[in-house]
Amino acid sequence: MQYLPKVVLSHRLDSLKGVSSRALRHDFAATITNPALDGRFWSPSHFARSRGGLPPATAQEYIDSQKQPD
Repeated sequence: MQYLPKVVLSHRLDSLKGVSSRALRHDFAATITNPALDGRFWSPSHFARSRGGLPPATAQEYIDSQKQPD
């Protein structure tokens, strides 16, 4: 994706998370019932890095280290 430099990346990510959360809750309301999520669909954290050569292993390590719902 490409965005203007004026766009704050964390705001864009929050927007994408909100839109996708509402769509998924609408389409799969009967199956999304995990009380451990405390009303949230996505983790509140973000990970962003420039295209300057992020190794896939670095991204995977970050993803694997995130807290999982009980």
